[in-house]
Amino acid sequence: MPASILRAFARREDGGIAIVVAAGLAMLLGCAAIAVDVSYLYVERNRLQIAADAAALAGANKLPDETEARLAAIEFAGRNMPDTMHGTVLDSDDVEIGVWDKLSRSFTVGATPPNAVRVATRRGGGNGNPVSLFFGRLLGVSTMNLSASAVAGGSRRPTCLIALDPSAQGALDLADDATINANGCDIYVNSSDGYALETDGNAAITADAVCVSGGYSQLGGSSVAPLPTTGCPPVIDPLATLEPPSVGGCDHNGASYDDDDTVTLDPGVYCGGLTLDHDADVTFNPGIYVIKGGDFTIAGNARATGEDVGFFLTDGAKLDFSTSGSIALKGPYSGEMAGVLFFQDRADNGTHSLNSSGASVLEGTLYFPNGAVSSASSSLMGGGSSFSMYIAQRFALTGSAGFDINSDYESSSVPLPSGLDTVGFALLD
Repeated sequence: MPASILRAFARREDGGIAIVVAAGLAMLLGCAAIAVDVSYLYVERNRLQIAADAAALAGANKLPDETEARLAAIEFAGRNMPDTMHGTVLDSDDVEIGVWDKLSRSFTVGATPPNAVRVATRRGGGNGNPVSLFFGRLLGVSTMNLSASAVAGGSRRPTCLIALDPSAQGALDLADDATINANGCDIYVNSSDGYALETDGNAAITADAVCVSGGYSQLGGSSVAPLPTTGCPPVIDPLATLEPPSVGGCDHNGASYDDDDTVTLDPGVYCGGLTLDHDADVTFNPGIYVIKGGDFTIAGNARATGEDVGFFLTDGAKLDFSTSGSIALKGPYSGEMAGVLFFQDRADNGTHSLNSSGASVLEGTLYFPNGAVSSASSSLMGGGSSFSMYIAQRFALTGSAGFDINSDYESSSVPLPSGLDTVGFALLD
């Protein structure tokens, strides 16, 4: 249509055109109003689902004590949607305890012994907190009822990374191109901070589930899949009762291997640390190695291999891996540290630097109960392991660093440490 005709059409003032324009404007305003309200309802429905997920997980974590399970569910629903802002979204009657049948994928209320909790979070007239609409009232609809439900418990999935710090910002922090691939297992972040989990740049996390006690920040082009469940109950350290190995006198002092050294080492107490550098090629015989009073360093183009081995770090010892060579270590098959590849003394803290670009096999559990882990490696670690578990106070990954975590426990000769197969509860429905 020529521009002159459009201008003439716009200038016409007869009644027919006015009615059409008025009707058109009304329709446009109506569509805009509906879009605003629908978007708001979507946000509120998502909040209810997050609150339901957290409440169900918190309740399941308290079973078989039904009273504690009900109280925990109500508490964590309120943490995610405080009464002062949203009204009561979870009543006691909306917390159901019973049995989940994984074969039929059905929940039976009141059945025993209880293994699951089902909750229904609501914003509605029955709770006195329906969602008020912005523009719907112009069409005669001023409020809307919303609800969400979740079931947790029953079948537990393994957890392969736990950040234990109860309050730190960025207890799990990924930046740049850092990546965590948690294949077939869950990630837990215990911190209650509003930014307990932070991702930025092109960082990426994938897992079966990501559970955060506090909140999370996702910036740049970073991604977390699935989106974290916030307000989760913190996980108790699953290896808190693991007894450290006994430490005797020094068998070695300041042991260091470099250049073209090709050696086979035996278990013992390595005082002053243990260093593998340059082109050293070191094989560890089966047993427990105590690294005392100095770091366990693997640098340069050094290569380290060993199966059925465990390393206990004490008296300030830490890991410092920056090799461009290779690391292929598998944890103990049996004994006092069965399944635990690295165990930091609970009396120690500090940061373990895992910057190796060649750490392809770290099979077993890396346990730093009061330590932190940092990595700025140029590649992912651990992808050649049948399974790995990472437990520390905090994790900070930058550059192209990260963990490729598998959970093929049955194919490994390294056992899953007792307790790690029962960390946390899964959302079931």
